[in-house]
Amino acid sequence: MTPRIACRTAAAAALMIAVTGILFAQSASPPAAPPGVTGLAPVPPVGFGAAFPAAKFENVNDVPGQPAAIDLTTYLGKKPIVFVYWMAGNPRSEKVLLDALAAVEKVGADKVAFLPIAAPAFGSTDLGPLKARIAALKLKAPVLNDEGFRLLQELQVHAVPNIAIVDGEGKLRMTNGGSLTQSLEYKLDVEG
Repeated sequence: MTPRIACRTAAAAALMIAVTGILFAQSASPPAAPPGVTGLAPVPPVGFGAAFPAAKFENVNDVPGQPAAIDLTTYLGKKPIVFVYWMAGNPRSEKVLLDALAAVEKVGADKVAFLPIAAPAFGSTDLGPLKARIAALKLKAPVLNDEGFRLLQELQVHAVPNIAIVDGEGKLRMTNGGSLTQSLEYKLDVEG
């Protein structure tokens, strides 16, 4: 190798190391919450196989006969729970929500709890648009208001729709499912 090529190779390697160091330093610290946004207390994620924590959430579904709040203790450890974190007005998100509802209804609501999760747009507290969309979709299931984005953090939601499953013992068994037809290990899909 000529001295000129060796020098260029060393310079390229040094540049790559410097860029990697800068990117690592930038990604090592989590991004700060936008200024002025309140109610974003950090919540630790729930690990696979760990007991899902009980909490109470406002039910934003105004269908007659619905409770004002949902306490997860009434479900945890009694039957499996299918959570679907969705976004009102997002066509794919709403399709996965309705597909998951149909799958749960096929199994039987007495055997599996279906708990959709939603929140108003980030930084907003206006539940009006969310409630209007729930009514337009004719959802009869309670819809948990993820105030403070607690469930988003516990389930490590990075994109919507997001399907998560808690087993009959109250342990988290799956999160970040994007579709009922998403393949899992052993030729099983999310719906299965």
